Amino acid sequence: SIFIPSLLLFIVLVVCGLLIVYGFDNATAESRKQTAISVAEQTDLFFVRVLENAFLPLFTMSMFIQELPEFHDLDLMVGDRCNPASDPLNCTESTSAPPLAGKETTHRDLAGLFNTTEGRIIQRKFDTIASSIKENSGLGKALVNIQLAPKGVVSMLYPMVNCEDFVGNPRVEEGYCMNNTGAWGHDLLNDPKRVGIARATVPAKGVVTAGPLNLIQGGDTFIARLPINMDPDEGHIMVVDNVTYPCWGFVVVLLDWSTLKEQSNIYKEFENEKMQFKLTRTDMINGEEVVKSIAESENSEICASGNVTLDLDTGDNGWGISVCFND
Repeated sequence: SIFIPSLLLFIVLVVCGLLIVYGFDNATAESRKQTAISVAEQTDLFFVRVLENAFLPLFTMSMFIQELPEFHDLDLMVGDRCNPASDPLNCTESTSAPPLAGKETTHRDLAGLFNTTEGRIIQRKFDTIASSIKENSGLGKALVNIQLAPKGVVSMLYPMVNCEDFVGNPRVEEGYCMNNTGAWGHDLLNDPKRVGIARATVPAKGVVTAGPLNLIQGGDTFIARLPINMDPDEGHIMVVDNVTYPCWGFVVVLLDWSTLKEQSNIYKEFENEKMQFKLTRTDMINGEEVVKSIAESENSEICASGNVTLDLDTGDNGWGISVCFND
């Protein structure tokens, strides 16, 4: 008679103990999940703020272009793409910057436009303005280049060679410099690798972002572009897919991805929480979505499915983050 009540009491105690352990485990897992979500959201907020800070250099440079006569007609000087070799009837007398020999598809030859007294004066004016904008941008070493692309052709870059912003960067080789000379004359609307982004920028009502992408000059870089709308009656037009837009061209800023990752503390934050992560973007390639990793922790392979997966607000090409919080 004593045995049965004792057995029942034992069973009750065991069940209660299991329920307590189960509840504790659930509470711990839920706490870890909320921490993972919080860190992921803070990461997203950092990159969103960086992009917002990048807007100021774009809009400031845009105002200079529209107000200063040195820059106002640069798009007319660069002109529409015209190749005498393929269209001698219409292009023999063209004053547009011609395709660059050896890179006819992707570049224009700007030497005749800028290797002149007037061209050098314009370049010095741009360097002075861009230097001041870069210094006061609040982006520090992350803002590595400011560009003007009249008619979608990269015509002015500051700095042309950038070593200073990469000193002490642990994620690039010691002595690395960003050499932008190969980007000079880059015809963004005709380079098959960049035409999609360029065509999306011309009709845009605001800033268009892309990346991080591996550029001609090397390094993974986040790109922000702003189209500059001007009076089409003065000849400021660009044609995309047979539609004419009142567009001068673009202002472009380049943000170094390795520096942004360091500034975000993304690796340290997840390491401190003993969590793994994988940050991805989604590209459209030949009409298909392709997901690419742009940052990940050392053991991110365990995030194949992800304990938490969030879509982020950063950029225009589908960023997402997977976080593994289970030990």
